Amino acid sequence: PRTDVDPSFVAALMDNITQAAERGTRTLRLNGLEPLNAPYAVDLVRHARDVGFEEVLILSTCLPLADRTVAEQLFDVLPDRYRFYVPIYGGRPEVHDPLVGLPGAFDTLMTAVDNIRGLMDPEHGELIFTTVLMRGNIAHAQEMAWVVNPLSTWWEVHLPFPNSSSARDRYRDVAMPYKVFLDAMYPRDSSAIGELALGEVPACTAWAHQAKTGHELVTVERLRRRQPLSGTFYEVVGYV
Repeated sequence: PRTDVDPSFVAALMDNITQAAERGTRTLRLNGLEPLNAPYAVDLVRHARDVGFEEVLILSTCLPLADRTVAEQLFDVLPDRYRFYVPIYGGRPEVHDPLVGLPGAFDTLMTAVDNIRGLMDPEHGELIFTTVLMRGNIAHAQEMAWVVNPLSTWWEVHLPFPNSSSARDRYRDVAMPYKVFLDAMYPRDSSAIGELALGEVPACTAWAHQAKTGHELVTVERLRRRQPLSGTFYEVVGYV
């Protein structure tokens, strides 16, 4: 997001939100490199609530919310329903920090999570951890599960995907065969560590792993209980 406070730019954003509300849109989605760094973020959320938006989805590192004052300012303007999608890549600093390239990131993230949980009303809000499994953290998946499961509504797990728009895409450096991910998350003779989002693995590969291990990966029941996805998975209409 832009970090200046150009009045005409902010006014245009406000107008877009107003027009979307008039068309019946009821869910506002904040995302980007770090939407909460925008000095107008709180004003936008307040405006969305005031013109009729009923839900806000926040896809953010959430690191700015380690500042309790910032967290309180955001919570003061949230509508009745809200979700925080919080990325985590390891269950301790030694795993998480190198993957995000920021020393101290894990500890800051845990402070932010404490603030979110402390301010969140479970009747109205949800905290969802999101993880991309890759070479640098696949061996620590169980450790991550132990950290995130007691703190979140659910844990959303994805696999790396190529970005054809970037010449510096690191997909080949971090991706691994589907079998490696399935063996890690759904081990034979053991409970599943977590659930990969539907569609992350080709159905034929998931079916073969199901036949080998007994883990239910391709079933109607799993389709029915799936959670709404964040990231690039736009399965719900009506976003602005």
